[in-house]
Order: sequence, then C-alpha cells, then structure tokens
Amino acid sequence: MLADQLRGARHHVRRTQAELARATGIAQGDISKIERGRAGATMSTVDRLAMALGYEVALVPALTREDRIALAFHRRIGGHLLDDPERVLRLARERIRRWRNEQPTHTQSWVVAWDGILELPHRVIADLIVDLGGFARELRQTSPFIGVLSEAERRSAIQEARSS
Repeated sequence: MLADQLRGARHHVRRTQAELARATGIAQGDISKIERGRAGATMSTVDRLAMALGYEVALVPALTREDRIALAFHRRIGGHLLDDPERVLRLARERIRRWRNEQPTHTQSWVVAWDGILELPHRVIADLIVDLGGFARELRQTSPFIGVLSEAERRSAIQEARSS
C-alpha cells in the first residue's frame, strides 16, 4: 500500500527517486526499497517523503466492511457521474425530492448537505464521494445515487469490497 502510494505520488509530481532523495536526505536506495515494498518506513520518513512531494500525511480510521462496500459503489457511481453527469445528477436530485415528499418535515442535516453538494461541479462531486475522510464516509451512508448502478455493477462492487 505505502509502496504504491509513494510511487504514484512521485510519478504524479514527476520526480525521480534521486531528486526525492536529495530533497529529503533519505538514501535513493531506501526510497527504492520502500517503493518496491521491500522495506517499511517510520511515520517520520513517510512524512518527510510526503512533504517533499507536496502531500500531507493523514491518518484515516480503518474502513469497516460497510465503508468498503459503500466506497466501491461510489467509485463506480463516480465513473458514471463523469461519463453522464446530467443523468446521474438528475437521478440524485429526484431521490432528494422523494425523500422530502415522503417526510415533508425532514430537516436532517445530510439532506441539506446533499442539496448543496449536488450544486457543485460534477468533477468535484465525483472526487468527494470517494474521499476517505469522515464527512464523505457519512455521506456515502445516505447517498442519493440509488439506482445509478446496475445489479451487475452492484454485485461486482460488493465482490471488490470483500476481497480488499
């Protein structure tokens, strides 16, 4: 996991291992070992590497089984959102309207939150619904994107979540 994230972040900012080594004072060979999964790293080392690449290290609580399933669903939903934003956002807005019609006095904060989120650019929404932070995790539990995925996509997402 760390290996893939470090390598991906380094490639994203187009830096070589040698450049990263010079920026952090960590031996290039050690960076190579970390990226190949042959060595671990202390939090201090991870923090130095991340900062040199322009990233921050954030500790996120482990995902529950339900969190993994919801995340897998929303990764697929995000793909649909990028491919056909009008259709996906229309379905989500219709779901919000139905929730309000079923319970007119509904004032739960997540409905209000989704109302605002659905006004954001679709690319921002696609990023938000797969974020690992606590706010996005809560939002996924009350998602208005019901009906976007086919049954086959739902089964595939559940299988992915079970194997991760």
